[in-house]
Amino acid sequence: MIRFEEQPYGFRLTLADRVTRGELETWKAQCEGLLALPREPFGVLVDQRNLLPLDPDLHSLMVEIHQFVVARGLQRSAVGVGHWEATRRLLLLSREVGAYAYERYLDASILPDWERVALAWILEGVDPDAGRPGAAPIQEEPSA
Repeated sequence: MIRFEEQPYGFRLTLADRVTRGELETWKAQCEGLLALPREPFGVLVDQRNLLPLDPDLHSLMVEIHQFVVARGLQRSAVGVGHWEATRRLLLLSREVGAYAYERYLDASILPDWERVALAWILEGVDPDAGRPGAAPIQEEPSA
């Protein structure tokens, strides 16, 4: 299930259950329509607390949509994730691909007010990884 809604700060994206190619294609078209004209920088709040793992063959389409949204003016985004391990994996990946400059991941299972924290990041640049409880630290692999 994908729901993409306009908000005063930009957009709210909800991803839940098993996302299909058809849903991703519909979301892509919606993004292309909503972001066709230049606009002020915007934020995106993503709720993927109930998202099941994405089928590997859909990964490139998801990356394509993400890159499009970034190119059209994404300033900051925050993602509410359902558990710590998924939060950690996303955080590591975001640092690897350069998305960490504008994207934060919040473990909603231990941070009940994750949406408030997310909006503080999106609207005011208050970095949730700067000592806030619930931020997902990167844990290095132990040395052998």
